[in-house]
Amino acid sequence: MKTTSILTIVLSAWILLGFISCNDDNNYVPEYVVVNAFKSKYPGAKRVEWETKSGYKVAEFQFNRKETEAWFSADGEWIMTDTDIPYNELPGAVQDSFRQSTYGGWRVDDVDKIERSNTETIYIIEVEKGEIDVDLYYSEDGTLVKEINDNGNIPNEPPAVSNSIIEKVKEMYPNARFELESGNSEVYLTIKSDGTITSK
Repeated sequence: MKTTSILTIVLSAWILLGFISCNDDNNYVPEYVVVNAFKSKYPGAKRVEWETKSGYKVAEFQFNRKETEAWFSADGEWIMTDTDIPYNELPGAVQDSFRQSTYGGWRVDDVDKIERSNTETIYIIEVEKGEIDVDLYYSEDGTLVKEINDNGNIPNEPPAVSNSIIEKVKEMYPNARFELESGNSEVYLTIKSDGTITSK
């Protein structure tokens, strides 16, 4: 009888402590300057919850019926926003580039739109095949910026340089002679003394 009473008290205290912890987490609200900046940027945001990550104030919420996460500095400066979007809301250039890539036949698991302060928007398509997951980072014009597998490494067989990179180089340097290595999404140009431009 006494053991049962002690056990009941311990369990009750543990459950109460759990509720208090949950409430503390759910009730966290950052400084007024951060909340005010958030409300100005996302009026009408719903189901807002705050937390801190790496020193930033992060709001998780629904905006325009999409799961969204916005990062702010402690003084209220907007840093970035990560929005879950459906595949069909990707820019056409990104969809075309993905379909023509090595990963075009893989299953699309998730798509994110990353908007950052003073930086171009990036789209991340998370794909999987069997037990392999790869995150593909695209710029708005369909350029594959980088790819990372589920171990955080670049896959062993990255796709060939996208056509959009080749076309951009040709547009910027119409008379240049250059070579592009498969799997390298960055193009380094070298101007020789005779005026010819080559890639590295």
